Parts: sequence; structure tokens; C-alpha cells
Amino acid sequence: MLKKLICLLVAVVLCLPIYAAAEDFSAMSTEELQTLIDQARAELLNRELATAEKTVIVEADGITVTLTGEVDLEAAYDDTMTLKLNVIVTNTSDKDMAACLDSVYVNGWEGWGFSSFELAAGKKAKDTIEVYEVDVDAELTALEELETIEFHFYTYDPNSYETVTDDIVTTVHF
Repeated sequence: MLKKLICLLVAVVLCLPIYAAAEDFSAMSTEELQTLIDQARAELLNRELATAEKTVIVEADGITVTLTGEVDLEAAYDDTMTLKLNVIVTNTSDKDMAACLDSVYVNGWEGWGFSSFELAAGKKAKDTIEVYEVDVDAELTALEELETIEFHFYTYDPNSYETVTDDIVTTVHF
């Protein structure tokens, strides 16, 4: 809650130069003003995430999946949202390995996502985790409403498809 208040205050401070430049907010429609505020909030969140330390969400069997801080939220069909999180995946083991997203929860609500990262021994890659059908009940209509994401991953051998480590759970707080 405090984070939201700080974001709102910073958004207001960011809007002050516009006001000082003789921008007449009273002439703006409610929709235009809300769009301006939403854009300022999204920019603040992106800046905050970009400066935050990278967050490791999987570290098992030589596979590391790290959030880069780049997050995007897009409106989808049927009153749902799609959450996109950029990651860096590394395989420090001496054999090919893979990690797969088994389930994901956004603000406590189940989302549907599929991400599978298969890497040769000693390699790295940039990729994206996409969480589809984040229901409006999750109260996530803008990035600043993102509070927690709980990831459930497993690792497997991409040659035999045998699970190596099951149910790697990480919760990230925003």
C-alpha cells in the first residue's frame, strides 16, 4: 500500500512540470487525465524495476532463470490481461538441461502460462515468460497493481524428458 502511495506521489510530482507549463487539466476529459496518470504510473514502475536487483526465480541443476526487471502488461480478450516478464536463462552444468513453468499465480490468482527453457551445456539465452488469462479478479489492470507472482517450475533432461527437480517454488514481491 505504501508503495502505491509513493508511486502516486511521484506521478503527481512528475505531472507538476506539465501543470507549470500551463497545461489545463480542467480542460482534459476524465479519460485523458486517467490515461496520463496510468502512463506516469507505468513509467515509474518500469524505472523502479529496471533499477532493482535482478531476481533469480529458478536455481537448480545448473539452470538459473533470472528476471531482468523488464515487465509489460497488455489487455487481452475477454477481460483478461497478459503479463510478460523478460528473463535471462543460463545453464552452467556440463549437460543439456531445461526448466519449465508448471504453474503461476499473480496476486494470489491462478494464471495460465507456458514457458520452457532448453539450453545446451554452458549456454545462456534471453527469453520471456508470458502469463495469459490473468483474470480481472486478480485486480491487475495496471503494472502498479502487481503485488506478487508465485512461480512453480521443474527442471528436466531435454534428451530423455525425465524430471530432475520437481516443484521449484519462488514468490516475487513487487
